[in-house]
Amino acid sequence: MPITRRSAALAGALLIPALVLTSCASADDSSSGEATGADSSLPEDLVAAAVAQAETIAGDQELAGSLSMIGISTSIEIAAWEAVLAPFTEATGVDVDYTGSQDLPAIVQSGLDAGDPPDIVSTNGTALLRGYAEDGLVLPLGDVLDPETVAQFSPDLIESATVDGELYGVWNAIDVLGLWYNTAEYDGPTDGTLSDLLAWAGTTGADDAAFCMGLEAGPGTGWPAQVFLESVFIKLHGAEKFAQWASGELPWTSPEVREAFEQLGTVAASDASLEGGATGALNRPFGEYVAGMFSDPQRCQLALLGGYVVNLAKSGAPDVESPEDLDFFPVPAEDPTAEDDQNVVGAVAFGFEQNDSPELRAALAYLASPEAQSLIAASGIWQVANTAVAPEAYPTETSRALASRVTEAESVVAGPLSTQSLQVNIAWLAAIVGYLQDPGSLDEQLASIDAVAAG
Repeated sequence: MPITRRSAALAGALLIPALVLTSCASADDSSSGEATGADSSLPEDLVAAAVAQAETIAGDQELAGSLSMIGISTSIEIAAWEAVLAPFTEATGVDVDYTGSQDLPAIVQSGLDAGDPPDIVSTNGTALLRGYAEDGLVLPLGDVLDPETVAQFSPDLIESATVDGELYGVWNAIDVLGLWYNTAEYDGPTDGTLSDLLAWAGTTGADDAAFCMGLEAGPGTGWPAQVFLESVFIKLHGAEKFAQWASGELPWTSPEVREAFEQLGTVAASDASLEGGATGALNRPFGEYVAGMFSDPQRCQLALLGGYVVNLAKSGAPDVESPEDLDFFPVPAEDPTAEDDQNVVGAVAFGFEQNDSPELRAALAYLASPEAQSLIAASGIWQVANTAVAPEAYPTETSRALASRVTEAESVVAGPLSTQSLQVNIAWLAAIVGYLQDPGSLDEQLASIDAVAAG
């Protein structure tokens, strides 16, 4: 099947959101490895269960050969993925060669152009998946995943990976967002409403601002504010409106999106509520996002990020431990009905239909299973999308607490950072920077995103 121009354009869709899920990985651009044996560093009972599940999936089929898999995880995260895939190899004899690269979209598109795409692609979010699925290139999962497995995922996440009524993707490793603080220094609220939190933020001083933020990230400058906006939006307007925003049904110029931007503007309006104010946040590298939280004296108190903040804090303060020194609480809801709604970013695996084989189908079914996702959880790097994974699979108190935000949520939804195209994400970043530099330009900035979204 020919590759359409629209598919080629969507092949860049991970450039911005990939920074989120791999924000604390090594600077190495890519690496690879072959999963050839179960990793003894993971709990033996979880590994044994994964092997047994892979055997069940294979059934009486004679599987053999190898599969190629490309993902956005690089460096030390490669070992975690090898450990997840190793039980599948042990059970089926199918080798899975995992390559991680921040150039994933270009590599995938090059493979398609040459008629030899990777067997499995694990992307951040659904934009790339949906573009290829709309062009008829992705393997449907209707007869790959049984209904019981599908029911173990949030309906909103399933819907985000569904095109024209057909499911195409498997959500796996995810990041759960929350408000993080230094337990020895934080003096603000941990409950109440979003308005209560922002009111408190207006009472802090410039020498110990309410919020930390580092937005400078080269071509991705501004993406941590995207996370902030998504987390605020869902607590203002709930999961249904959030899903409409993610799908493109709700315009960027809508009152709901405007209100989320205005809340960001309120925080950035002075260096009393945001460390260094808007200018300081725009110039501060993402790697220094929480440096002020553990400085002496402390310069800022809260960071709205995912669990990767723990490693981010350790890069500047190696002795920090979580939850003893660094803990989190959920972003408080303004609308009480949104209290149990949770936004996430995460990875979605899919395969190309031209590579359809019993081995590929078995591997995708394995990746969706709670047994495989228990191994992802046991790595301690991510949370997972499959809600049947037991809390005990997570190795730390903090990772279990983050996971509970998914398993106990009323709705788990991925926002536009994960679902909308590269072009829209670039326009969104430009609007964030433009708005923070000139708060009076909000209408113009939001209209510019709508113009890009309209194509």
